[in-house]
Amino acid sequence: MSLTTDRMVFLACPKTGTQWVRNTLAALEIPFNQTDLHAIQSYDDGRYHWTVRRDPEDWLRSYFLSISTRIGVPIVDRLRDLDCSSFGAFLREYRQTCPDYVETIFAAYAAPCAFVGELDQIAEVLCRALYLAGHRFDREIVMAEPRANVHSWDMSRA
Repeated sequence: MSLTTDRMVFLACPKTGTQWVRNTLAALEIPFNQTDLHAIQSYDDGRYHWTVRRDPEDWLRSYFLSISTRIGVPIVDRLRDLDCSSFGAFLREYRQTCPDYVETIFAAYAAPCAFVGELDQIAEVLCRALYLAGHRFDREIVMAEPRANVHSWDMSRA
């Protein structure tokens, strides 16, 4: 998906702060549209393109838990379906069999972008993107916006 304004395009990889960016743009009263990536006709449209990446194992944890929650299958059962005794075992299997998988996903989102920020600095990243895109904004509103869709799960028992 993407969040687009008249001056910038946020290519939103799942689980990389999209809800927070959406909430913050609304708080700033910057009009935006949410569109499917396939609806973007050109990446050479004069707008500032940016995205966010996340630590791959943190991304896997968040994505895995999101999907498990969405389909209503307890995390332990989902791990058992994957023949893993724990989330740690899942990560070990991931590191051995497809260590670059998540980075490949991030690279696809980043390819057309002028800037790639890190999720753990999302407020600073959005401020930079807004500034470079030429949007007028109140930095204090950005910095004060509470994190969205943040969960803390104890994966040691999963």
